[in-house]
Amino acid sequence: KFKVTNAGDATFAGAVTVESEHLIIKDSSPELYFHTTGSHVNWLVAAQESTNACLEFSAIAADTSLDTDASNYTPVLKLFQSGAATFAGNVSLGDAKELIFGAAPDFKIYHNNTTNVNHISSLLDRQLSLNANIIQLTNQANNSTYLLLNSTGGTFAGNVSVNAAGQKAVLHVKNESN
Repeated sequence: KFKVTNAGDATFAGAVTVESEHLIIKDSSPELYFHTTGSHVNWLVAAQESTNACLEFSAIAADTSLDTDASNYTPVLKLFQSGAATFAGNVSLGDAKELIFGAAPDFKIYHNNTTNVNHISSLLDRQLSLNANIIQLTNQANNSTYLLLNSTGGTFAGNVSVNAAGQKAVLHVKNESN
C-alpha cells in the first residue's frame, strides 16, 4: 500500500526495495529516521551540511510513535568532513585490534589476545613522550606503585638494575639509622 498526502508526504506499507546503486535524499540538511517497534531505540542519521559539515548519528528511546523532531535525539557519533570524529561514549575494540596513529604508522596501542599483553609502541625510532606532572606505574589492582616519577625525583619499588654496554650494576638501598 502506498499513500501520498496533498503536501507530498508518502507512506509505504511493507518493504521498500531500491534496485539501483543509489538512494538519494536531497535537502539542505536531510534526515533519515529509523523507527523500531516495541521499547527499543529509534535512530536518526542527519547530514548537517549547513551548520558543521558532519554526518550525525543520534538515538532516542522508542515509544509508540516516531519522533521526527531532531532536537529530541541525543547525538552518539559525529563524522566531520575534515575526517574528525566525536563519540558520545566509550570506543571498544575487539581482541587483536589496533589504534594506529600516523601514516607510517608512527604510533599504535593494542592488546595481543594470544599472549595477553598490552602494547604501546612508537615505531620508526620515534620518541614516546609522556607529559604529566606525575607519572605512576602500578599493578593491575592499582594498589601498589612500581614506579613514581615527579618533579622532585623518582621512587622505585624494589631494586634498580642498570645495564650499560653489557655491564650490569644493581643498586641496593640500605636504610641505616644513626
